[in-house]
Amino acid sequence: MICRVRWLARLACSAICMIGLVVGGAFTVAVDWGTSSLRVWLLDSAGAVLSESRSAEGADGLAAGGFEACLTRHIERLGRAARGARIVMCGMVGARNGWREAPYMPIPARLDELPRHAMRVAGAGVDALILPGLVRNHADAPDVMRGEETQLLGFSAVPGFSGLVCLPGTHCKWVRVRDGGVDDFSSAMTGEIFRLLAQHSVLRHVVDPQARIAADDPAFLRAAAAGLARPEALLHTLFSVRAAALVSGLSAGAAAARLSGLLIGTDIGAALREVAPGTAVSLIASGPFVALYEQVFGLAGVRPRVFDADEMVRAGLFRAARLWDEMELCA
Repeated sequence: MICRVRWLARLACSAICMIGLVVGGAFTVAVDWGTSSLRVWLLDSAGAVLSESRSAEGADGLAAGGFEACLTRHIERLGRAARGARIVMCGMVGARNGWREAPYMPIPARLDELPRHAMRVAGAGVDALILPGLVRNHADAPDVMRGEETQLLGFSAVPGFSGLVCLPGTHCKWVRVRDGGVDDFSSAMTGEIFRLLAQHSVLRHVVDPQARIAADDPAFLRAAAAGLARPEALLHTLFSVRAAALVSGLSAGAAAARLSGLLIGTDIGAALREVAPGTAVSLIASGPFVALYEQVFGLAGVRPRVFDADEMVRAGLFRAARLWDEMELCA
């Protein structure tokens, strides 16, 4: 009898949540608050964007007491419908130097549990959840992510996916996903190493850090193939960028392409060595990363399914808001 009552309660809860979705209109304010940028969307009951506001007011540039005022300004820009709406946030807003620290959730972890581990911020005119990041508590190789887990929550709506997910960026994340959960992950400082080497190492004399790198650039492709073939040789192949400029007259733009190819090829080559051949791979990315990573995956004989990073983070924030509603209705 007790089991039947609980089952009926869960059924009623699901029905109430679905009714809320069908009614339409503004549903939640979704906030992706990174280190150097802020993106705020007003989403309707189907997850579509009603309005948005963006700025360079990243978490690193705000004083401890400046987050609420900054967010309030952006919510006002979204329009009257956003006032009083629940807010779900992810990213560096939940870091130690952010608005409120949202403690990391240890892996292995189910992604739909993220809202249960969120930090709630409630005050005058604000009712928000800050989603937690994920932590890999291995003494020999600890790792953390904050922000990408929300993209993965949006991605987890892809039914039955198990495999490897690549999320390129300043710190590229490689995530082993199985049936809506994260089994393991690792980070590679691929984008940051490119910037550091291009601007602050001996390579700064030969590399144009502002060069636009085409995915079909021969210099990029040759270097990517070398990185794929021998990722363990990176420290040597990096110096070849300088040597090629001195010996062969490699241009600054081609040197940038070569450096990028070596780093991305090494990143992908090392990651693929850690999984079984034929493992399904998905790529969550936006901007120039899509073409560059997709091209190098192709060189490795892999065809990843590609998902837009902006769409995935919105989908993750929207799903978190729905789960939050369900948690409170069914409490």
